[in-house]
Amino acid sequence: MHIALLAGEASGDQLGAELIKALRKRNPCIRFDGVGGEKMQAQGFNSLIPMEEFSVMGISEVLWRLPKLLRYRNQLIEQYQSSLPNAFIGIDSPDFNLRLAGRLREIGIYTAQYVSPSVWAWRENRIETIKRSCDLMLTLFEFEKQFYDKHQMPAVYCGHPLVDLIPAELNPAKAKARLQHEPGRPYLAVLPGSRQSEVRKMLPVFIQTARYLQKKLPNLVLQVPVVNQEIRALATKLFAQQGSGLTFELIDGDAKQVMLACDSVLLASGTATLEAMLLQKPMVVAYKVSRVTATIAKRLVNVTHFSLPNLLADHPVVPEFIQDAINPHEMAHELYQQITDASHRNALVARLVQIRRKVRGHAAENAAKAVYQDMMRKELMG
Repeated sequence: MHIALLAGEASGDQLGAELIKALRKRNPCIRFDGVGGEKMQAQGFNSLIPMEEFSVMGISEVLWRLPKLLRYRNQLIEQYQSSLPNAFIGIDSPDFNLRLAGRLREIGIYTAQYVSPSVWAWRENRIETIKRSCDLMLTLFEFEKQFYDKHQMPAVYCGHPLVDLIPAELNPAKAKARLQHEPGRPYLAVLPGSRQSEVRKMLPVFIQTARYLQKKLPNLVLQVPVVNQEIRALATKLFAQQGSGLTFELIDGDAKQVMLACDSVLLASGTATLEAMLLQKPMVVAYKVSRVTATIAKRLVNVTHFSLPNLLADHPVVPEFIQDAINPHEMAHELYQQITDASHRNALVARLVQIRRKVRGHAAENAAKAVYQDMMRKELMG
């Protein structure tokens, strides 16, 4: 059996690796190829194109990479027209994956999408494209399945793999010792994103926020996990240009341990906000895209929150700052409260613990079961 997968960024690579392991439990003879990163490749996955080529975000950011992305899409279509895999599973990266899935489904290949696009939040009219492109949608959250049920699109609520990777019982002291934290000194985890485009936009904002915070906490230490050497080089450059006087450490990988050890987290919106929630860490979330992307999105977005903890709670729990509302001074104030006010911090953590109960575990196993059974059922039906 041959299953093609495409993950376009670090979080998708992690999801893909767990999915490969779960599918192999059902059928050890499955051969996997497509696009994936180091974690998927460690599971025996054959990546035909470097995953980093797909790591772009936002409308204007995609436009200048469009010719290359189209060439890659055509390359994959030709590849799979020839090899005819039993299934194609897109992992996140919906703008690329759904178009590719649609073309592959036209030639009779079973297609599924693991991680729903935010169709419930903006561009709801995409549901018709999704229904044409996919046999099955595998969602991470229950509210997403409810949206697809409303639109008569086959979907399975799988849960999120991070629930299994991050235990409910945590050991911050062990993480602090591992990262050699000095007792009594404040530490702030800073996660500006996993893509270079995100880091260029968000890290300068976070550096400015840290400068304000340092005025109130002079012995503040920033710990910044970096996903690869390119991000490390970019972060080093930005700190050199804008972070004079700040005490910071760049740490290869280990984002979960860094967040667990630190007193609070300053991060870009995305999967990392769910990690921080599961780690029961106070946080401030911000996000910024290009002016073109923001202008278009403003007309199409129909949700009042954008970070996962607030979406799951369906009301504000963690502070959010987006686009023109980004205010480093206010962000620093929120972080100062989280770090120094125990009652404020404890109340926030208690709410995060409640939200965790809304997310199902065993996601990879649930996704593998759903897609494998649905694929085999449709093959038997012809």
